[in-house]
Amino acid sequence: MTLMEKPDVIVLGRNYSTPLGIIRSLGKEGYHVDMLYITAGKDAVKIVEASKYIRKTVIVSGREDEKVIKALLEQKKDNGEKCVLFPSDDFSCLCIDRNRGILKEHFILPYTAENSISFYMDKTEQSRLAAEAGLKTAEEWVISLREDIVSIPEGIKYPCFVKPLVSAKGGKSELRKCGSRKELVDRLNKMQESSRDRSVLVQEYLNIITEYTMDGVCKDQDILLPGIIKKNVIARHNRGVTLCGTMVKPDEIADSLPAIFRFLKSVRFTGMFDMEMLLTDKGLYFGELNMRFGGPSYAYTRCGVNLPTVTVRALCSNDELPQENGMVFGRTFVNNKVAWEDYADAFLTGKGLNKLLDSCDFTLLSDEEDPEPEKLFTEIQVPVYRKSEKRNIAKKHVKSLLSFVKAGKNE
Repeated sequence: MTLMEKPDVIVLGRNYSTPLGIIRSLGKEGYHVDMLYITAGKDAVKIVEASKYIRKTVIVSGREDEKVIKALLEQKKDNGEKCVLFPSDDFSCLCIDRNRGILKEHFILPYTAENSISFYMDKTEQSRLAAEAGLKTAEEWVISLREDIVSIPEGIKYPCFVKPLVSAKGGKSELRKCGSRKELVDRLNKMQESSRDRSVLVQEYLNIITEYTMDGVCKDQDILLPGIIKKNVIARHNRGVTLCGTMVKPDEIADSLPAIFRFLKSVRFTGMFDMEMLLTDKGLYFGELNMRFGGPSYAYTRCGVNLPTVTVRALCSNDELPQENGMVFGRTFVNNKVAWEDYADAFLTGKGLNKLLDSCDFTLLSDEEDPEPEKLFTEIQVPVYRKSEKRNIAKKHVKSLLSFVKAGKNE
């Protein structure tokens, strides 16, 4: 694929950090990249727009398919050339898939050879295929929130873990450990209040020792998995997200690699993936599969393998995926946005934050060739996080004091 043959790319996303990683990765290889920013607020988009690699930004307010598709069709080329659509979150991934019939005439999209991406984003379907491939999976129960009174199945083991059945229909904040039936009922009622037209997943609670996230590219039966990220620190504000990680060799989970590849091949997906695995006291378990660019995915580009470029080539050519790569292992990174969010919520002290930032090899916003986004992040977002941290520390002090007073009265 020569420079003149490189298609334009439109990145879809709802925050500044994750899409920026795609934009930089493709921009460094000479691609023209635009962004469709799906959001309720417009200030943070300035951080993305500060990148020298972005050509244009289109802002869509609110997560509505009709608005997104209308905005995309307005970007289609009159000369018939197709742009590549590159999703960076679950909503944009599902939105593209739900409207594939309209979009495929004008754009190049990630796809599956069988069923649909939406079908494979259902966590129960993922667990079934993972188990068939030979991966360990947690015992699970699906519970509907559509009835007035939520019905709890018999046989649920406590503690258990609750999560949205489809990530796009619930945020990370809904992930929760429940130690009893009462806690589970309370949690499900709150989730129902948020959105009742859905089902949720209740899983056996696993005693997790280490979490891994692994990114790569699928081209049906051809798989590229150049490295895996070992999570050193996991966010608490945005539950489960990698705050600090280290790039390690896939050999670290060598015994499970054959089953992982069987699972990925069974999905018959062409596009970029982000997959979670959990090391527990019972062995390595399947976590979940995201059929898109993940939060820490830019770490792969910083460590030597440009996965977005490989993805676009996989979608636009008949070439096989490259298997030889220059991945540099042992490098540690911090996700600035996620770290500052934990600081703002008083989960991470200023001293702890500085220690992480000083000891890492790079951050996901830092880039010597494209420094403006990180500078703007420091000017725009950091002061907001600092104000939030002061408020949240005060709230925690008040809450602690009230608990102390209440305990004294009960005595």
